[in-house]
Amino acid sequence: MRSLRPHAGFLLTAAVVALASWPLTGSLRPGTDLDGAWQIGLRESLHGGLDFGPDVLFTYGPLGFLHRPLLVYPWPARLAFAWTVLAQLALAATLIWGLTHALRSRLLAVLLAVPLAATVGQGPEVVLSFIGAVALVGARPRGRAAPARALVLGAAAGIELLDKLNTGVTVTAFGLIAVAAAPAPRRTLVAAFAAAAVATLAVGWLATGQSPGEIGTYLRGSYEIIAGYSEAMYTEQPGRQWEFWVAAWLAGAGVLVAWRAADLLPSRARLGLLALWAVLAFTSFKAAFVRHDAGHSNIYFISVLGGLIAFGWAPHWRQTAWLLGALFAAALLAAWPIAPQGLFTPLARARSFVDQARLLMDGSDTNAAIAGGRRQRSDVEQLDGRFVSAIGRRTVHVEPSDAGLVWSQRLRWRPLPVFQNYSAYTSSLDGRNAAAARSPGGPDVIMREQAPVADGRNPAFEAPAATRAILCHFRTAQGPFGRWLMLERSAPRCGRERPLRTVDAKLGAPTPVPPAPDASSVVMVRIEGIQVSGLETLRSTLYRALPRQIVMDGGRTNRLIPGTAGDGLLLRVPSRADYPAPFGLDQAAKTVAVTKSDHKGSVRLRFSAMSIR
Repeated sequence: MRSLRPHAGFLLTAAVVALASWPLTGSLRPGTDLDGAWQIGLRESLHGGLDFGPDVLFTYGPLGFLHRPLLVYPWPARLAFAWTVLAQLALAATLIWGLTHALRSRLLAVLLAVPLAATVGQGPEVVLSFIGAVALVGARPRGRAAPARALVLGAAAGIELLDKLNTGVTVTAFGLIAVAAAPAPRRTLVAAFAAAAVATLAVGWLATGQSPGEIGTYLRGSYEIIAGYSEAMYTEQPGRQWEFWVAAWLAGAGVLVAWRAADLLPSRARLGLLALWAVLAFTSFKAAFVRHDAGHSNIYFISVLGGLIAFGWAPHWRQTAWLLGALFAAALLAAWPIAPQGLFTPLARARSFVDQARLLMDGSDTNAAIAGGRRQRSDVEQLDGRFVSAIGRRTVHVEPSDAGLVWSQRLRWRPLPVFQNYSAYTSSLDGRNAAAARSPGGPDVIMREQAPVADGRNPAFEAPAATRAILCHFRTAQGPFGRWLMLERSAPRCGRERPLRTVDAKLGAPTPVPPAPDASSVVMVRIEGIQVSGLETLRSTLYRALPRQIVMDGGRTNRLIPGTAGDGLLLRVPSRADYPAPFGLDQAAKTVAVTKSDHKGSVRLRFSAMSIR
C-alpha cells in the first residue's frame, strides 16, 4: 500500500476519467439482431459446456464474453463488467500519462482524455497494447518496470487469443516486436512475454471448461474464419470513398512520426517502432475497409488516433505529432456515426456505470433483467408454441443464424460448428458443418428461419455442402408457421453423386443447366477456376478479393463465394423432396453464368446429380 501512496492522486484522476468516459451507455440486454444472436451464442456455448473448436467456431473464443457484459447469464455478465472496468481504468491512466508527457499539462491531459477514452473505449485492447509496446521499445519506463510491461503484454496476448483471435494475433505481434526491439536485456523480456502469454492462454482455456487437446482445433478453425473474411464479407457503402485517401495519408504520416520519434534511440528501436505502426495501420485498415460502411470505417480512425498517443514522450517531435493528432481526430469525427458532443457526456456516462453496477450486484434484479431480455427476443422471433412442444428435450441447431432462439426458448443447443452459416465461407468450414449435419451426434432438430440474406447472397448457396447434407439427412417435421420451419433428423435419403456434364465456359457466358436424369434427382454445379489464387491472393491478404457473381437465367444475380463455389450449389431440387415455400432450395435455373468483376477468362462448371427420396 505504501508504494501506491505517491500515485494516489494520479490513480484517483484516472478513476474519475474512466467514470466520465464509461463506454457502455446503452442497455446490457443483447440485441435482437444478427450481432445479438452470435453474442448470445458465445455465452450459450459456455453455459452448455460446448468445446470451442470441435463444437463451436467463431472469431471469438471462450473468453469472447469479456468483450461486452450482456445479460444472458449472470456470472459471465458480471465478469465482463469487471473486465470492462479494469480496461477502462487502464485506458484512462494510459491516455493521461501519454497526454501529460505531450502537453506538459495534467489539466489539458485530463480534459482531452475524457472524449478520447469514450471513443477508444469501444475497443481499447489494440490501442492499449500498442501504447505499451511503443513504451517498451522507447525505454519508457526504464529498469525493473520493463520486464513487468513485457509480462502485461504477454498476459494481454494470451487473453485476447481466447477473446477474439484476430485481435489476439495483433496484440501478440505487438509484443513480439516490442521485446525484440527493446533495449537489453532482451532475453529477460522475451522470457517474460512468452511465459505470461502461454500461462494466460492455458489458464483461460482450462478455466472456461475447454478440453485440453482442442486448443489447436480452435486456433485453426477460427483462423480459417479470419482468413476467408476478405473473400466473402466485402462490401462498399456509397459515398465513403474519401476515407481511403484519408486513411492512406494518415498511415504515411504515422510512419513519419514513428521514424522521427526514434531519433534518440538505437536503430533497432527505430525499426521496431516502424514495425509496430505498420501492424497497427494494416490490421486496423483490414478491420475497417473490408466491410467499408458506417459501422466499420471508424475502427481505423479510432485505432490510429489512440496509437498516436504512444509517441507523446518524443520531445522534439511532439508538436508535429499532436498537429497530426488533430487531423486524425477530424477524420474520425467525420466518419463517426454519432454527433461529437455525444463523446463528452460525463454525467450521463457516470450514471450509466452506477445503474449497471447496481443491476449486476443485485441477484434478483439481474435475473429479472435476463428474463426481460428473453421475452423481448421471443417477441421479435415469434416462434409458434407448437414448435417448442414438438422439440421437447431434443437438441437444436438454428439456420441460418439466430442462435438467440435457443436461449429465448430455453432449448438444448447442439449447433453445427460454424453456427451462423454465412461465416462458413471456406470449403474446410463448410465441410465441418456438413460432417456435423451428417453425424448422428449432431443436432436432432434444425429450426430454419426465413430471414433476409445480406450482401446479395442466395440462402440456397450458403455453406453449400452443409445445406446439401441437411437436405439429405433431415425432413420437414412441423410448419411452416410464420417465418419458421422445423426439420428433424431422418434416415439418409440421398444417393451417390454422379457426373452429368463438364463445361468450360467464358466468364459471363450463360451455360445451359443439364436436365435431371429422372424426376427424383437433385442437380448441382461445382464451379472451378473462380477461387482466389495468384496475385489476387496478395490483394485479398492486403485488402479484399474481387467480387464474383452467379447469374441464373440471364437475370437473377447473387454474390458467389469463391471458397465454397466448388462445394456443389443446388440448382434443381424435386418439389416432393424440397422444403415447402418459402423455404424451398430449388432455383429452377435453366442457365447459369459466372462473373468476376470486369475480368475476362474462363471457368469450369461440373454439373452432377444425385437421387433423393
